[in-house]
Order: sequence, then C-alpha cells, then structure tokens
Amino acid sequence: LLSQQVQAGIQAKKWVAENLLPNDYVAVASFDYRLKIQQDFTHDTRALQTAIDDAVRGHDTEGNWPSRLAKVEGPSLLVNLPRGNDLRDKTPRIYDGIRLLADSAGHVTGRKNLVLFTHGFGLINNFGQYHPDVRYYPPMMHALNSNNVAVYAVDLVPSGVNHPLANAMNQLALETGGEYYFDFTNFLSPLKEVAKENNGYYLLSYAATHTGDQAGFQKVTVETTNPEFKVKAREGYQYGRAEAEAKASR
Repeated sequence: LLSQQVQAGIQAKKWVAENLLPNDYVAVASFDYRLKIQQDFTHDTRALQTAIDDAVRGHDTEGNWPSRLAKVEGPSLLVNLPRGNDLRDKTPRIYDGIRLLADSAGHVTGRKNLVLFTHGFGLINNFGQYHPDVRYYPPMMHALNSNNVAVYAVDLVPSGVNHPLANAMNQLALETGGEYYFDFTNFLSPLKEVAKENNGYYLLSYAATHTGDQAGFQKVTVETTNPEFKVKAREGYQYGRAEAEAKASR
C-alpha cells in the first residue's frame, strides 16, 4: 500500500502540472489520526505539488491557528474549519474528517469533487462482508450530499486484488454521484476521467417538502426527453437531522 500511495502521489503531481486549468481550484488534505489540510484551495501548481508530497509523507501541518491564516481571496476550506487543536479533536475518525471537509466546502457555490485515494474504511462482519457503520456513515453522507460534494474513490489496493472494502468505496461514490475507480494500471487514468466528467454538467435543484421533524432517504430519478442522452446523477439524498434519524430508529 505504501508503494501504491507513493505512485498515486507521483501521478497526482503530474496531473497538476499538465492538466490543471487556469480557473481550477484544488486543495490537498490527508488523514492519519486526524484531518490535515496540506494546502487550501489554490491555482498554484508548485504549492499543490509540495502539498501532495507532504500528504504522501504524512507531514504534520502547523494547524489552523487564527494567527497563521493567510488572507483569503478565493474559496477556502481553512476559513470554515475548526481552529487550532479543535480540528484535531473533532476529527478522530475519517468519517469526521470527510464530514467536516464537506461542510467547509459547502460554502463554495456549485459542485465540488473529492478525489479520495484510499483502501476503504468501514465495518467487516464475521462473514467478511462490508457494511457501513450506522454511527458515523449517515452523518458523513448527509454532509456530502447536502453540500453537493461528489466522491471519486480511487482504490489504493493493487489491481486484481479483491477486498471487501471495495464495496465501501463503491457505495460512497454511488450515493454522492461520483465514481469508484479500480483495476487500472496508472493513477493518472482515473484523474483524467474525473476531469473529463466534470468538464461540464448541469446543476438541478428543487424545493423539498419534508417537515423539520422528518428524516429518511428521498429517491430521485432524473430523465431526459432525448433517449440518446445518458444521465448520471445521485440516486437520492438523506434528509432530516441525524438526531431525528436516531429518534426514528428507536
């Protein structure tokens, strides 16, 4: 996995150098025992390449201390994240890290894409099957979909290796309108596919009619009048607060 992680970093740096468009904003984050923002949103390819190297090495950042925040002129993750040690204390699990990332990215208008290099995470039962952790998965998914963040999960497990957490990555991608990438020969391939898919899209919205005390999953179907067009969209969204969901499950 370490070798795969290094290769992923090399190809991500190459994509930044060769494919980043002038108006593209990219941020780099990593997670080991806490969420780390290696680089806030920027166009600067050199800064992004340094941040990718830091993420691969697990470099500890200086933290999100108010006195160290640079002047923000564009979109920012750091400005909407907890300050100082609060960021560490509030992200002991990767679920928490992704949830806070989604909430922070929600302040940026439009669709956001999270390219997640991972070998998966979740619970494995006695039969070797994956199932989502009901304590942390629903709030994370609610944050991702509420803030219009699509997850593109890139499997760090070598090509040809079957593992149960592949289902975790596939579910995460499907439920956010992203994609799960596996069995590729070069990490540059999924990065180019993500860029190609998001080169243009339509953002559809409507006003939901659920009351504040309701919680559940709303299935959504998107169709076109021209049958030759193919639609890729989220299957639906979670609505209601996590507290309401817990109350309803009792």
